[in-house]
Amino acid sequence: MSPKTMSESHSERRHHILRAAKRLFKHYGTGKTTVADIARAAGVGVGTVYLEFPSKDTIIAELSVESHCGMLEVMRQAAWGSGSFAERLCALLDHRLERFLDIVRDGQHGLDLVRCECEAARQAWQRFRAAEEALLTDLIAAAGQAGEFAVSDPGQVARVLLRLHDSYAHAIAEGVDLERVRAEIDCAHAVILNGLLARR
Repeated sequence: MSPKTMSESHSERRHHILRAAKRLFKHYGTGKTTVADIARAAGVGVGTVYLEFPSKDTIIAELSVESHCGMLEVMRQAAWGSGSFAERLCALLDHRLERFLDIVRDGQHGLDLVRCECEAARQAWQRFRAAEEALLTDLIAAAGQAGEFAVSDPGQVARVLLRLHDSYAHAIAEGVDLERVRAEIDCAHAVILNGLLARR
């Protein structure tokens, strides 16, 4: 077997194990799924799984990064797409929420991959949080430079907006009515963009 064929085989095996693990994690949760379960679902031996991944946490972390990267990509597209800065800001936050909803809808335990308590997944989430905060900060700062927003600390505003949207993501995960959440988010966006002070 040539080095290229071996590399492709290695890559395909890794991908196959990850897909099998993802199906199990979404259905049974990360806590109840074992490496033996993953090996069985992937049709390989337990030793083969360990050749590719040092631990179950490594698999969880890689799948977490995959979910986060997908979310960041749709946020970036919204941030630097067409429309006013206000429209792009709302689109970025809406796309973030929609991606989160896709994860929730994708299986009973879909959220385990973005809210898992293992250290590797926590680190993946921290890197994602830093990246999305930087993206939002850059967008708000650009809007300020263009004269569309009047913001003295874009980074602080970005952190506040993400915390606000996190609260709605948690509400959806806990079963709060989706239409109610959407209406409240629209209201929150209006308050953020227009303020509460009457114009004189």
